[in-house]
Amino acid sequence: MTVSDRKGDQDAIWCPEKQVYSNGNLPATEEASNDLKSIRCPKTGRLNIFGYGSLCWKPGDGTTLSKVDEGVITSKCHVKGWRRCWAQRSTDHRGTIKFPGLVCTLLTDSEVNKITQSQAQLMHEGVEEKISPYKSRNGVISDDEKFNSSTTQGLLYSVPSHLVDQCLQELDFREKGGYARDVIDVKDDETGEMSKALVYRGTPENPAFCIRSLLDLPLAAAIMSVAIGPSGRNDEYLYNLDEFLTDFGGQDIDDSMSGMSVNSFALPSKVGSGTDKSHDTGTKTLAMLVRTFHQKANLHFLYGAGSNQSNQLLLQQSSAKNNAPGLVNLDEAHDLKEILLVVPKNIMKDKLIGFSEVRSQPKALYAGGSHSGLLTDQGILYLWGCKDSGQLGQGMNVYGYPKDGLLGRTGKSDDIPPMVSPLNMRVEVAAFGHAHTLVIERNTGMLYAFGDNSRGQVSGRRPRDTKDSVKVPVPTVPEFAKDKRFVAVAAGLHHSAAITEHGELVTFGFTRYGMCVPREDIDRRKMPGVAWWRPEDGSRLIAVSCGQKHTMVLDEHGRVWTMGDNKHGQLGRNGGKSDGPSLVNGTLGEKGSGCIAIDCGWSHCIAIVLAKINKSGQLDQEKHIYGWGRNDKGQLGCEPYLRELPLYALYKDIAGRKIKSFSCGAESSMLVDESGKIWGCGWNDHGNISTGDNSDVYEMTEIVGTTMRNPKLDQSYNSEIIVAAGGAHFLSTLM
Repeated sequence: MTVSDRKGDQDAIWCPEKQVYSNGNLPATEEASNDLKSIRCPKTGRLNIFGYGSLCWKPGDGTTLSKVDEGVITSKCHVKGWRRCWAQRSTDHRGTIKFPGLVCTLLTDSEVNKITQSQAQLMHEGVEEKISPYKSRNGVISDDEKFNSSTTQGLLYSVPSHLVDQCLQELDFREKGGYARDVIDVKDDETGEMSKALVYRGTPENPAFCIRSLLDLPLAAAIMSVAIGPSGRNDEYLYNLDEFLTDFGGQDIDDSMSGMSVNSFALPSKVGSGTDKSHDTGTKTLAMLVRTFHQKANLHFLYGAGSNQSNQLLLQQSSAKNNAPGLVNLDEAHDLKEILLVVPKNIMKDKLIGFSEVRSQPKALYAGGSHSGLLTDQGILYLWGCKDSGQLGQGMNVYGYPKDGLLGRTGKSDDIPPMVSPLNMRVEVAAFGHAHTLVIERNTGMLYAFGDNSRGQVSGRRPRDTKDSVKVPVPTVPEFAKDKRFVAVAAGLHHSAAITEHGELVTFGFTRYGMCVPREDIDRRKMPGVAWWRPEDGSRLIAVSCGQKHTMVLDEHGRVWTMGDNKHGQLGRNGGKSDGPSLVNGTLGEKGSGCIAIDCGWSHCIAIVLAKINKSGQLDQEKHIYGWGRNDKGQLGCEPYLRELPLYALYKDIAGRKIKSFSCGAESSMLVDESGKIWGCGWNDHGNISTGDNSDVYEMTEIVGTTMRNPKLDQSYNSEIIVAAGGAHFLSTLM
């Protein structure tokens, strides 16, 4: 069946801003267009309408379909070869433009199969195309396949002739959020009679269709648990439909799903598994999940791209069975994906007893080599991803935590999706290195470190020369830091740095390339010396960042200091490596430069300068980006023919928009402009720049993928975007 973009003499016009058809016309098949004479009763002019969603329980007060006293008749019915699917975004009923809800649509078995096959082929590129379980090899559907096809229950409305035009006008308006008119064969459950009926459904081609929610029931349930629209709460829509199906007497889950843990959430490998079984896609499971979310969990909606090899994007579960997120090569997201972070509503850890996460908002995101983190405004830090070196701070499976740091995988049917456990302390700020983590405890200013300690980057002492462990799996205060309070931290590949409340720098870990402050009283070849430093003029240091083999520091006067390896010009001055902090060349090495923030990747650096601009006689402030260092993969996003870049003013704006923030990954950079758009450049081998492929990006390019949303934000609130770039992945969210 072909759905046309025309009904009558006018096109159906889609409005991207409102996410609805805006001119009163909907797409329609030829049979469902115009006056519908071909499907109306030739004797009485009655029109049958099949309802499978909200029409099952809410025709609408005062609407035509509610006029039983004027001849509207309802009866229970079902259709075969169709599935009720939760895959339609809703901005006009159960959600808003800023956070669309989810409502159901009706798909044919072959449409569902085509979607699942395409996702599987994307996950296993190059795999030979599979034969559809709904069609034989010659394209003819066999009697057995017809017999085993899906069944969807619903309500059949028979509308008298004099009410048809008014009814169609009302339904065309009601279903403007991406739905189209179609015709379907319906069987009346009471009489057994077959008839044709008009149905409104969102096809897979419609602008509001969401493949991810169709295949990923936990994400779909999460959306429905929080979305609210003009017609009310999204979960109310789900609960009422679930109640209708329960009263109807049909099964909501077919045989192949009935014994499944809700942590699997794979669609059945075959649509048909028995006679007269309902194949509604998880309505009852979704209702159970939503109730569980309300009772036990708090949800954070994050976004990201790049490598998911260690589940650092939290997409492992949703991609394992049916590749719901659309990953490439099993574990790479080449465009921006929705990420669901599920955390416990009530935290029962000794330092966090009685703390409730319900009202918290994101404060910062972190991305390390293969691990990730979210810090809330309440000081709660969640970590997930690789924990092979103890970098998640949850112990080395001592407490039964799975490898990726997730909780809740008991395999029980009443289980909820895996929850990420918080670190057992309130955190002010954190830093994620390649395989280790540093945090500063809120209120106390104490420095804690955990993870890979092979070069002393956690304890300050090299394990081979001491009894220290190579892996430190729980937060530990280094010996040198026990009587200090800290305000800033940084973590690189094999070294670490922190700044005290008095503005003094301490470095520890690998020292070979001079990225740590030198000490003359020890042999650095045997022990990574903990060393302290501040400028000779007594200036306070306020920020620090660590690369692979270098360190950069910012002082209170806006001066930038660097030390370590200078192979790619990452020190911002001529010459070889530096055995101690020295100022960069140019204005950034002078007091009053205006520099307010710094960051660096493995071998490239950026500095954010707050510049005062005279616009039409009025002073304004803009953030200008200076960068230097390695550029062979486009890490700095300019002059691609230059493999290494001297100190250089990179960006005063991006596409005419002011710059809000800038973040460095290992060999990449990410930028956010004032309109909320995210841009990226650099090494892109795992799709971590989110451009839709894995080719390196040599100039700042706007990312592609799903739209970022936050259900906790008021519709009139101008949200801020936060971004974190790591080794081969990046994360973002709204705050």
